[in-house]
Amino acid sequence: MEISIVMPMYNGEKTIKKTLDNLYKQTFDNFELIIIDDGSTDDSVSIVNKYISYNKINNIKLLSINNSGVSIARNVGISISTGKYIIFLDSDDFFKSNMLEDMFNNLESTGADICISGFEYLYDDNIRNKLMLPLEGGLYNSDNFIKKQLISLYDNKLINCVGNKMYKSNLIKDNNILFRKNYNINEDLIFAIETIDKAKMIYINKNYYYMYYQHDIGKSLVFKYNDNGIDTCIDFMNVFVSYYEKYDLEYSLENELKNRIIMLFLYFLDKVRKNKNLSFKKKIYEFNKIYKSKKFIYICKNTNILSKKVRIKVNIIIYRLYLLGIMLK
Repeated sequence: MEISIVMPMYNGEKTIKKTLDNLYKQTFDNFELIIIDDGSTDDSVSIVNKYISYNKINNIKLLSINNSGVSIARNVGISISTGKYIIFLDSDDFFKSNMLEDMFNNLESTGADICISGFEYLYDDNIRNKLMLPLEGGLYNSDNFIKKQLISLYDNKLINCVGNKMYKSNLIKDNNILFRKNYNINEDLIFAIETIDKAKMIYINKNYYYMYYQHDIGKSLVFKYNDNGIDTCIDFMNVFVSYYEKYDLEYSLENELKNRIIMLFLYFLDKVRKNKNLSFKKKIYEFNKIYKSKKFIYICKNTNILSKKVRIKVNIIIYRLYLLGIMLK
């Protein structure tokens, strides 16, 4: 088997048939589709089984697990995959018809460990937003890629998307790289950074292949408070800090990475502060996580923050965390 497609599915009855119809229009057919049903309570599983039976499909593996979250579902899919390469597809997203063939050929012809492409956001009102790779197509050494391209790809959300990358299966399995359990945000980003770190060569394909469907934005996890938001920020910070230490990045790039860490923390701290459903005790608990980590405060004090407005916010937060530390002693 050449390619394993890992698809987590949770209550996808409204979209799964359309996604399957699209997938089976691929110009490349040497693949297995691994669907991990994450405890769906609707007719998703029934729809998939009927699809398999009606179309006489023999390359779909359907496995149901207790509801555990998208990260664990993907990890289960990785563990039972048999393909030389692995790619991820959500149950409401789409591949362009030549995606598998083109990215497979890119990896086969170059020996690269990862192929990264552009992708498109699709919205309910049919508006499309193309995210272009801000660098030339071709083969890149992983060290230079991280040193020179990571910030640009992060800012353009091309690292964050899980479906625009095809990986050598051995890259993931031999290095025991898994999605962070219990995280609903940034788990894609951390997984991508860890695989890029372990890769030797990365191929960039500038085409838009992955169609990333956006539902009601107001209901998206990215736009609301998440119980693991602060924990994810701390994990994200630790991953980024390890990279600018490991790769001895230039000061300007290290400073830009630190600025992005600070902005992410500010975002989630603001969500905690404004959330009316959180008790004062819960808010203190969340702020205390940051105080205990210490690293965030160190980064704030030792970073040339690019925005004066952000600098003011950071100073206020440092002062509040300082007071919180006194209160909790």
